[in-house]
Amino acid sequence: MDMQFEFLEQNVIEVMEEQQAKLGFDGNAVYLFYPLSSLAALLGVSPDEEEILRALAGFCAHVRERLGQIAYVLKEGRVSLEIPPEGGAYVQAQMNEEKFIVRLIKLIGTHHARIEDVIALFKAYSDCVHAERMPQNEEFDWLVYFEDGKPDAFFYCLKDDMGHVTYHRFTREDYEAFGF
Repeated sequence: MDMQFEFLEQNVIEVMEEQQAKLGFDGNAVYLFYPLSSLAALLGVSPDEEEILRALAGFCAHVRERLGQIAYVLKEGRVSLEIPPEGGAYVQAQMNEEKFIVRLIKLIGTHHARIEDVIALFKAYSDCVHAERMPQNEEFDWLVYFEDGKPDAFFYCLKDDMGHVTYHRFTREDYEAFGF
């Protein structure tokens, strides 16, 4: 079984960083929900439910020192991960004002940011930025991502909603599965 624990670990940490940048760290457990197909892609295993759960057990053991004892439950085609408070504290200890996601949330939170400002922020972090208009898409105006996956590997779908920029971010696999 070719498991890629580092991809899921990085995803969990980045999702928690986004949450903490928006809401702060409150010392409680965090619940993250993943469709089985997303977990399979992040773990590098087949979409077989039993294989995903075996890989997930290995993942939980792999990250225990950093994120604590993660509990998980499979229900209706998705898995709920319960990250204990020590996992949140680990992520909080690594947070700083210069992280891309922190700066993106602050920029968008100003309510006067333009799409051009958001793309400029991406370019301040990398010379390898892909930015394209999504003219045939009613939900989003722009797709922006770091081509080399640094500082993160998410695909950001941006929308100018009457002068206020919003975003949704997806893994490459989830973005492609949605067929935007």
